[in-house]
This record gives sequence, C-alpha cells and structure tokens, in this order.
Amino acid sequence: MTYPIIYVIDDDKVLLEFIKDVLERKGYFTRLYENAEDCLKSLNERAPDLVIADHALPGMDGCSLLEHMRKQCPKAWRILITGKQVDDRLVRDAVNRAGVHHFIQKPFGVEEFLFAVEKALEDQRQYVQLQELLNELEDLARKKAKEALSFQRRYKSLFEKLHLGVFVTKWDGEIVELNPFGRWLFGIKEENYIKVSIKDLLPTELIFSNIQRLLKEKGEVRGLETVLIQSGEKEKEIPIAITAFFLEDPDLGRLILGIIEDLTKDVELKARLFEAQLQLRSTIDAMKDLIFTVNRDHEIVSWNKAIVDFLGDDYQELKGKKCFEVFGGIDGLCCVKDNLEGSVCPYFQKVFDLGQEERRTFCVNKEKDIYWEHWIYPICDISGNVMQAVIVFRDVSEDFKKNLEIERMNRELARLYDEAKKKNQEFEKLIKELKEAQAHLVQSEKLASIGQLSAGIAHEINNPVGFISSNLNTLKDYAADLEEFFRKVIEIVDSVQEKCGEDSEVATLLGEFNELKEELDIDFILDDIENLIEQSLEGTERVRKIVQDLKEFSHSGKEELEYADINKCLESTLNIVWNELKYKAEVKKDFGKLPLMPCYPQKLNQVFMNILVNAAQAIEDRGEIRIKTHVVDTPKQGIEVIIEDTGKGMTEEVKKRIFEPFFTTKPVGKGTGLGLHVSYKIVKAHKGEIRVESEPGQGTRFTIFLPILNEKELESEQQNGEK
Repeated sequence: MTYPIIYVIDDDKVLLEFIKDVLERKGYFTRLYENAEDCLKSLNERAPDLVIADHALPGMDGCSLLEHMRKQCPKAWRILITGKQVDDRLVRDAVNRAGVHHFIQKPFGVEEFLFAVEKALEDQRQYVQLQELLNELEDLARKKAKEALSFQRRYKSLFEKLHLGVFVTKWDGEIVELNPFGRWLFGIKEENYIKVSIKDLLPTELIFSNIQRLLKEKGEVRGLETVLIQSGEKEKEIPIAITAFFLEDPDLGRLILGIIEDLTKDVELKARLFEAQLQLRSTIDAMKDLIFTVNRDHEIVSWNKAIVDFLGDDYQELKGKKCFEVFGGIDGLCCVKDNLEGSVCPYFQKVFDLGQEERRTFCVNKEKDIYWEHWIYPICDISGNVMQAVIVFRDVSEDFKKNLEIERMNRELARLYDEAKKKNQEFEKLIKELKEAQAHLVQSEKLASIGQLSAGIAHEINNPVGFISSNLNTLKDYAADLEEFFRKVIEIVDSVQEKCGEDSEVATLLGEFNELKEELDIDFILDDIENLIEQSLEGTERVRKIVQDLKEFSHSGKEELEYADINKCLESTLNIVWNELKYKAEVKKDFGKLPLMPCYPQKLNQVFMNILVNAAQAIEDRGEIRIKTHVVDTPKQGIEVIIEDTGKGMTEEVKKRIFEPFFTTKPVGKGTGLGLHVSYKIVKAHKGEIRVESEPGQGTRFTIFLPILNEKELESEQQNGEK
C-alpha cells in the first residue's frame, strides 16, 4: 500500500511541528519546509499528493509556490493557508493562477484541518482515477481505430496478393471485381475487365451455366474442375478448380463470389508422388526384411520381394490372403494357432484398437540360436483412424548374440563399478573424518592456548583491579571524613561572620574565604566527590566480573560435569562476546526461572557463543537479538533456550547444510565451517536437540532443548559421543 505524501510549507516552526504531529498520527508521510525555495529543490524526488502552503512566506509567497507546483506536479492537490479573511480577489488570484482547491484560515482547529486534508486527498484520488480512466478510454479508442484501419488494409492486401483468382460478378456474369492473379489467369491487362462477362473468359458458356445451376440447387459450388486456355504470345493450358458462393451487396443485390485455384502444381505434385511411390516400392523390394501390410480383417494388402524369396515362387500373389494362413505354419512368426478364422491376434488388437506400435523378439530355433524381431506399425488416415498395419520380420540372430555378450559385459562392468564406488565412498568418508578430526584438534589447541593466555591475563588484571578497588574504598572513607570536616569549617565560618560584624579584619578574611569557596564551587565538589568514587567502584566491580567470566570461559577444554545455571552461562557468554554484539544489535533478555542442571557448562558456553556471534554477523546494519529461557515438559522435562535475530536469514538450501562440517557461507579465510557443527555435537552429547527456523530477509531463530538428566545418563552419552 502506498501512503500519501504531504508537503507542508510554513515559516512558523511551531505550527510545522504541530501539523506534522497531527498528520503522522493519521498515518500520512510528511515533508516540512520553512520556505518555498527549499520545497522546489526537493521535487526531483517522489512528487507529493497534497501541498499545504502558508500564503505569507519569506521570499516567494505561498500562492506563487503553488503556481509552480501546479506546473511541475499537476496531479498534486493544493491547499492555501491564510492568516486573514479570504476575500474574493485573493480567491480569484489563487484559483486562476495557482489552481488552489481548498483554503484554511488561521487560527484553525485539528478537526477542521483534518477535514480539509482528507477532503483534498479524496478529491485528488478521484481526480487521478478519472484521469487514468480517460487515458484508458483514449487508448482504447485509438486502438480500435487502428484495428479497423489495419483490417481494411489487410483485406485489401489479401485480395491483391492472394495466389488465387478471385472474381465478383452479377448474376448475368458481368464482372464487378477481379484480383491481379485472376487477371493473370485469364490473360487480360489491368482494368480491362470492366463490363466484361466472366462467360467470355471461361472456356465455354456451359461452365458458367453449371455454376448458376449449382448455386440455385445447393447454394454453393465446390471444386468444379476444367481447363483454362490462357491467351498470350503462346497459348497455355492451365487446369483449374472453381468454387463459388452467393454474395449479398446492399447496392448491387445478389452477386456471385468465385475463387479459381490453379491446379498446375497439384498435377505436377501427383506426378512426383507417383514417381516417389515407385522409388519407395523399389527401396522396400531391395530390403532383406520381410515387409507386408494388412487391413483390419488380417488380409494382406501389399508385400515386398523378400516375402516371395522367403516363402517361394508359390507365393507370388498374396493380396487378399489372411496373414495367419501364410505365416501360421512357421514357428514363432504367427501367434494364431491352427489357422482358425475366429482367433484373435493380441498384437493386431493393440495396434488397431489403441493405435500403438508393437515390437517383440522371439526365438525360432533355440538349438541353432535363431532369433527374429517382429514390428507392427499402425497406418492412419488423415483423421487419425488406424486403417492398416505394416508388419516387419527381421532375422536378428547375430545381433541377439552380440547383445547377450554386451549385457554380460555390462553386468560385469556394473559389478566392478559398484565395488569401486563403494571403495571410493569409504575412502571419502575416511578423508572427511580425518579432516574433521584434524580441524577439531586444531580448534582444541587454539582454545587451550587462548584459555592459558586468558587465565594469565585475568590473573594480571585482578591484581591491579584489587588494589584499585581497595584504595577507592579507603578513599571513599577519607572523602567522607573530609566532607564532614569541610562542612563543619563552613558552619564555624558562617557563625563567626555573624558575630564579628562587617567592619572587622576577621570579617574581611571570612569574606575572602566565602568568595574562594564560591569560586571553587566547594558545595558542588562535596556533593559530587561521593558520586565519582561510587561510579569508580562500580567500574572496578564490572572489570572484576568480566575477568571472572573470562576465567570461567577460558576453561572451555575442561571436561568436568557439574550443576550449572544456564542463565548464568548465557550472562557469562554475553560478557565475553559483548564487543561483537554492542555495535550491531540491541540484546533483549527474557530469562525464566531455571533449576540447576548437570551439564558441561564450558561446552554450552561455546554453543551460545557460536550462535550469538553468527547472529551479530548476520545483521547488516543494526538490529535486535532476543534471548529467552524457560522450562518445558515436552517431549520431556528440560530447559529450552531460544536465540532469535533480525538478520538477513537463510535460504532453505543453506538451512539444510548449516550443521555439516566445513560448510560456511562466509568468504574464504573468514570462517572454518565448524562452529555450528561443533555446537550440534555438544547439544547431542547432552541428549538435546537444536532446531533452526529461518527465511531470507526474516531473520533466524535457534531453539536449543536440553533435557534434565542425571549424572550417569549424561556421562554415558558423553562417552558414546567421544567414541
């Protein structure tokens, strides 16, 4: 949905903010300008739907601005705000020159203002819809006119270019129209057919009489063939076919529309077809395959020379004989036994009833390995009905033997290929396991090194943080004593100054003391020093907490099973990765009350760290990471941790592979592809589940379920995972 954009121009900033607040609460987009020049500069962006301008603007006035807007944004509606009574002269000037649609007079109320805005937007929307409708009607009218003109031109072009003679005559034969091809057929020049009778152009008048008779009897003439003698330097016979219909004309009455087809090419085509048939017959006779055609009654229609050679000279004439009578006595060539007239051939039935071709290979003599192939192809008429079938017998004994040998070799190759494939798969699996083990070893060594370094750093930081914290606490006590001392001094000075009067030397010294106290802002220092010390102590406490979390996290290689609070594990991990998160996302926590559970907390910290870092890296600008924990009862009692981000999400293909070892979508050198794989194995070692939901552009949601187990169950699962 596209929301309206409203430009508001007024040099009163308070009024601008008021109007912006009113309009945006109604869901409108607003752009505010304090003068006309800034407004006109922004018009290269999206044009506004409504412009509201104050009449009294610095520089160019509101009416002149709306005049410019009328030219550059004609679809935008225009409202003029005036601080004085709207007189007739101003109305005429604003309407005629700037095309103002509505006026608002200051001061105005919210309801009055919103009514004017909504009325203007509704009028503008109806105006735009009306303009679009008018444009569509104009386009449609132009299209229809163009189509009509195009049809007329096509009809004229078709009449002129048609490779058929077309004539229109009166009932008595007088020619009304004759196209160029018709003039060529009759051998007459252009326009020489005017007031000429078609009877004089046809070979005899009897032909036109037959046309008239057939039109009276049947209403049409179809394919009336004759031979036209074309006149010229040399007479030429042209075989033609005439088709004619009645044609009603409002001015000339009933006319005859005739179409003359030149059959010269048809005659030539028939001659070439006959020659092709002879060539086809010679080709089929030269083939060694036994080829013949039969009809639905099993009667032989045609056959090739190989049939006679195979059967003997007694079978020179086969036309009309049943195929099973000829081939029934030869083993395997016919499936109809005993030459029974009523027997049904399953192959014929399939070809003639279903229009499907049939093919089979059969053995004629097993001892001599003699095999034949048998094809039956349907022959269809122009409507697709099966009229006959072509039957082909071929001796394929040698091919069959070769095929048997090829099949045997293929089976052997397939067996060898399967063995090689199986060996290759085992080899690839072994390489993959070795790579994964190597990567895990490198990762473990890195974590161990980082752990030692972190522990050393934490120890070194703890010492100075300890004495800083101790000194700050001591300083806090000192500051309290000094504050009490100074306040007591100030009380004494104030008391002495009251008793001494203004003329004594003591009063002068006391006055200088008070001036110095005011100059140095001693009261503020006394009030602020405690806050500064408290903030410093809070900072040292935060450093101590981060160091403590770092020390706990640095023991990620520790394999000790212990009872841990998952919420504290998450807090500790957040402290460690906070530098990765704080610039990319706002972290929202919703931690439920969780029981302590036996687990490997350092390993779970690694799972949480991997998912949180990935979440931050998936957010392109700035987004949000939400962490929720709670107790669940299904599928069994346990703790569920949900980490959800507003990043770019994943495709279905990526989502299916994220837990595979070495799979990563990051550039080369930016990721190992082991983080989520290791996380998956750690969760599985806790007999838990890790699920992911994600869509491109919709963020990602990881759900980690950790069942509450006893120590023996968890140690058993850990040992199985290591194996």
